[in-house]
Amino acid sequence: MLLNKALMNSLAICLVATMQVRAGGLSVVVTFGDSAASQVNTAPKGYYELLREALEKKGGAWEVYNVGGMGFTSSTALSNLRKVLEYKPAITILHLGLGDATPKMVDKRYEPIVFLERFVSNYTAVVRALKASGTRVILATPYYLPWTEETRKIYTAPPFKPGDRDGLNAILVRYVEAIRAIAKSEQVELVDVHDIMRKGNGPAKAGWKFMYDSMRLNAAGHKLIADKLAEVIRKAPPSAGKTVIPGVKGGD
Repeated sequence: MLLNKALMNSLAICLVATMQVRAGGLSVVVTFGDSAASQVNTAPKGYYELLREALEKKGGAWEVYNVGGMGFTSSTALSNLRKVLEYKPAITILHLGLGDATPKMVDKRYEPIVFLERFVSNYTAVVRALKASGTRVILATPYYLPWTEETRKIYTAPPFKPGDRDGLNAILVRYVEAIRAIAKSEQVELVDVHDIMRKGNGPAKAGWKFMYDSMRLNAAGHKLIADKLAEVIRKAPPSAGKTVIPGVKGGD
């Protein structure tokens, strides 16, 4: 998708302003995407708030803002790019996919809110626009969804598989895989939250280590993501052509 002239002008202005903010010693971070970053009444603080605290423990002046919320999709992100650029972020964390993959029943089968092809197109356009602005782009995959007794009763139709530990992620995993592929093709950093949480959780039941319920993070989940992001941010950005994927592997 080509950026129009007006958007390109905005990106150029943002790049200059971002350089000025960095020169002033204040680093601005924006978490951009669905409700994963928000507190949503499941924890005292969302991970974007915990991220600032984690970064400041290691020194420096940081401001972290959240752009997004419940029901946020890649289509919504495209229309909200200007809000991100207004913060003149040195770093932007793109956390999308959960809203796009949210299931809806169509002809006795569940389908995503935003189909995968459209998601890939939207997501790639957002990544390229952010890169053009001069912000350091870090992608975060959606978190892993565990089964509960309640969700096993709700999601019984295809493509969900209640008997499979990973069955609630039947739609979501395709979006996770797409984000991993985009990180490589666009040569940007990736924090694979989905993989980290899947490996770190125990048996599939309510009250998992990182989850408030099957769809929302608890305090431990928010802290886990904040700490992983802080770890990557504090490191120097990889050289061109390298992708850092904590929890999976090093640079490609």
